Amino acid sequence: MKQTSTASLAEEFREQVRANFFNEIRPANTQTRQTPQHIALVTVAQAYFERGDLDHFSSFLRESQYFTDLWTAHMIMEHGQPGEAHKAQALEVIRKYAKGCMNPEIIAEEKSWLAVHGMGN
Repeated sequence: MKQTSTASLAEEFREQVRANFFNEIRPANTQTRQTPQHIALVTVAQAYFERGDLDHFSSFLRESQYFTDLWTAHMIMEHGQPGEAHKAQALEVIRKYAKGCMNPEIIAEEKSWLAVHGMGN
């Protein structure tokens, strides 16, 4: 990935999250984790983390449209090196979706992710 501004990264992240939403690619869906669309979000998240910009990236935890908060939480937990505060925020989002949302597949995927990662529910 070329050097890009934080604003460009934010736009790229939001656009890919939106595309993934409409293509039914979700962060904890094991069948879509190797798709170029999923990997594109990992790449953007890693660019934030390599800059040491976890605080800015974690601001996406407050955006729920197109599951932006859920994608952000997974990127932080799976690809970042979060401190306790960021980890707690990310887990709160994942647990929120595991407890209930409009899509039963997401509930099942998030419950499974929590179990696989030893995070309970």
